[in-house]
Amino acid sequence: LWVLQLDFVTGFLLDVGFVKIKQIPLIMSYILKTSLPLILSTMSIMIYMQSDKIMIEYMLGSKDLGLYSAAATISNAWLIVPISIAISLLPNVIARVQKQKKLVTSDFTSFFRLVFFVSVSIALVLFFLSDLIIHIIFGEDYQYASTLMNVMLFTACLSVYGLSANRILVSLNYRRFCMYKAVFTAILNIVLNYFLIKKFGVIGAAFSTLLAELTSSLILNFIVKNGVVGKAQLISLFTCFSKSLVNDVKSFVLER
Repeated sequence: LWVLQLDFVTGFLLDVGFVKIKQIPLIMSYILKTSLPLILSTMSIMIYMQSDKIMIEYMLGSKDLGLYSAAATISNAWLIVPISIAISLLPNVIARVQKQKKLVTSDFTSFFRLVFFVSVSIALVLFFLSDLIIHIIFGEDYQYASTLMNVMLFTACLSVYGLSANRILVSLNYRRFCMYKAVFTAILNIVLNYFLIKKFGVIGAAFSTLLAELTSSLILNFIVKNGVVGKAQLISLFTCFSKSLVNDVKSFVLER
């Protein structure tokens, strides 16, 4: 995809006369330099998302893979709701930071608090209905998938957290950090999967993904830019059901 984009950009610039042929290598070098971290991040995320399924089938068999896939399907089906909310609110957050020309923890806390509140609220409803949902959709043979689903729901909440944090970091030109984080998470997930699947079976894969997601979405964010994003995430975790949430909603509504 990025090769096609590169060809389109250079072709367009030549057609309209913005650049000379000698300048093309410089432009191509710049595009590759800026896009390479995102490309490697995407590849690492793909490995991270599929490694657990590959290792489950190899170490346990297709039956456990079926249970895991059933739980993952339901656990991730609702993510479009909090992700859509996060994407719609992010421009306001970024604009606020750029206007102040400095990073303040409070600038991100209200954003993460609102996103996490929506994510956790939906996850809790699905958590208590997991047995019923699995039974209706997949039948009694897949009932153990509800146990896996309960773990994966919290992983899904963290993934929304991580996606939101990564979009903020990318907008602040921390693409390379996001790349290193994605590569580290992919390796960590593979290592955790090996040991936890071997010891606990298919539920070990669910917990290994949860631990890897926790590391990527929250813990590692403390090591960049004085931990501003990580601190905002941690504060929002403990205040997502507080009265501050009402003020957050009002502030975002007024900004729009």
